[in-house]
Amino acid sequence: MLTLEHLAQLWTANRDAAQAQVREFSLNGAQFDFNTRRFLMGVINLSGESWYRESVCLAAEQAIRRGVVLHSQGADLVDIGAESTLAQAQRIDDAMQQSLLLPVIEGLVARKVPVSVETYHATVTRASLEAGA
Repeated sequence: MLTLEHLAQLWTANRDAAQAQVREFSLNGAQFDFNTRRFLMGVINLSGESWYRESVCLAAEQAIRRGVVLHSQGADLVDIGAESTLAQAQRIDDAMQQSLLLPVIEGLVARKVPVSVETYHATVTRASLEAGA
């Protein structure tokens, strides 16, 4: 479990990086001025192996509904992942990630919900960007 002591150690070891300016950007008309204000990110995990059970949605329509709710509750951005990062979790190839992510991205973008995607596959990143993430 991540503790306050662990966070304090990370902060101490990475103080300069934590205070660095980040590149600000606009997404679907929403300006993300990270250097001057804070933003709230909602999380949806499409993997049943996710450690954060409250974020798991196993069907596209369920994930879209959850994303709309998160946005209406104040999330500036909804982040979607298709693969758990737990060491014992099954790895999901890029084709499967796309089949899980794209319908959710398209559904949320159609509802004007800003979306980001968590992946390490370049092909998934490209397809997600083309879908509106």
